[in-house]
Amino acid sequence: MLTFGAIDYLSAHLQPSMTAFEFGSGGSTLFFARHCQFLVAIEDRPKWRERVAAAAAERNAKNVAVLVKPRAQHASALSQPYDVILVDGAADRRACFDRADAFVAPGGW
Repeated sequence: MLTFGAIDYLSAHLQPSMTAFEFGSGGSTLFFARHCQFLVAIEDRPKWRERVAAAAAERNAKNVAVLVKPRAQHASALSQPYDVILVDGAADRRACFDRADAFVAPGGW
């Protein structure tokens, strides 16, 4: 979940050419879809993934891929650099942060 402060910061700093990766999905997925070139989100609940994907489709957000992976595989799903990586959701956050540190693109966050 993005706080109002995070939304303000991201709205001011995200560029349309940026790519994003998100551990977890939901309202923040829809937010990033409006502000980034492409977003990959990893989710462990198929029904929730369907809801998020449907919400993205309703908004004509064709730049979103919401993938389903077991929680234990979330960290390893990140396999290429992204400009922005958000760790949100119920997966092993420490493992996700450690993995994200190695895949933040130069100049990214």
